[in-house]
Amino acid sequence: MKTIKFLILFLSFLISSFFSYAQFGPGRNADPEQHSKPYNEKEIERMIKNGGLLLRQIEAFPFKKIIENNKDIGSISISNSHHLSFITPEIENFKKLKNLSISETKIKEMPNGIFKLLELQYLSYRINQTSKIPKEIGNLSQLKGLSLLYLPITVLPNEIGKLTVLENLEIANNKGRCYIAGDVFELEGIKILPKEIGNCIELKMLSLYNNGFESIPKQIGNLTNITYLALFKNNIESLPKEIGNLKMLQTLELSENPLKNLPNTIGNLSNLQILNISNTEIETLPKSIEKLINLKMLNVKGTKITEFELNELKKKLPNTRIYNGQDID
Repeated sequence: MKTIKFLILFLSFLISSFFSYAQFGPGRNADPEQHSKPYNEKEIERMIKNGGLLLRQIEAFPFKKIIENNKDIGSISISNSHHLSFITPEIENFKKLKNLSISETKIKEMPNGIFKLLELQYLSYRINQTSKIPKEIGNLSQLKGLSLLYLPITVLPNEIGKLTVLENLEIANNKGRCYIAGDVFELEGIKILPKEIGNCIELKMLSLYNNGFESIPKQIGNLTNITYLALFKNNIESLPKEIGNLKMLQTLELSENPLKNLPNTIGNLSNLQILNISNTEIETLPKSIEKLINLKMLNVKGTKITEFELNELKKKLPNTRIYNGQDID
C-alpha cells in the first residue's frame, strides 16, 4: 500500500510542480513576511534580469513602470497577496509573456487582459476568490499547461475545447472547505465536464480530481495521447466505453467514486501500469482486465470484489501487484 500511495503522491507532486515551482518559482510556501511593502525599482530590475517577476505580498502590481522598459518580459508570478483584489487590463501589454502564475489573492474576476496574452504557454491560476472562468479563456490558443485549483468555480466554459495544443490540464481541488486569501470558502465543485474536452487531442496529463463531476463524456476517447488520467474523488458512477481508446494511458486513478463497474473496453488499455479503483462500489471486474499484461499495480481496497476473483486474476496476471488491504499472492 505504501508503494501505491507513494506513486500517487509522486505523480500529483510532479503535476503540481510542473505548473508552479518549475515554471514560476516558489509560490504558496514563500515566507509571508518576506515582502509587506511595494517592491522598489532595484528589486524589480534584479528580478527581470534573472528571467522574470516573482512577487509576493503585494497590494497592487506596478505595471506602468515595468511596461515602459520591459514589454518583452517572459514570466510573472504573483502569490501570497491576500490584499490584492484587482489587476488592471494593462497586463495585456506584456505581449511576449509565456508563463503567468496568480495565486492566493482576493481577485474575484479573472483579469480580462490575460485573455489577450496570445503567446502565453503556461497559466497557473490557483487559490483565488474567482468564481467564474470566462469563455475568453479559449483565446489562449498557445497554452500548453493550464492549472485551475482551489477556486469557487462550478462551471467550465465549453471554450476550453479551443485549447487544442494543451499537453497538461489540471482542474482539481475545487470542492470542499478551503481558505483563500484569509477567507473561508465551501467549494461546491464542478458537475459537468464539457464534451469539448475531446478537442484537446494533445493532452498527455489530465487531472480532474476532487471536483463534483458526475459523468465523463464519451469524447474523452479522442484524447489518445494521454498517459495520466486522474478522476478520483468525484461522483462518477460509470465510464464511457470510449475510455478504451486511450492506448497510451499508463495511470488511471478512479478511487473514491460511486463507480459501479468498469467497461469491458478497459482491456484495450495495453500500456496501463497503475489502476486504482479503491473505495468504489465495484463488485466484479470485467473479463478483459486479464489482457492488461503490463499492469504493475491494481488497488481494489474498499471494493466488494471477492478474494476468490482476485486470486483467479492473479493467476492470469502474475506480475501484477493486486492489493485489497493486503497483497494477493
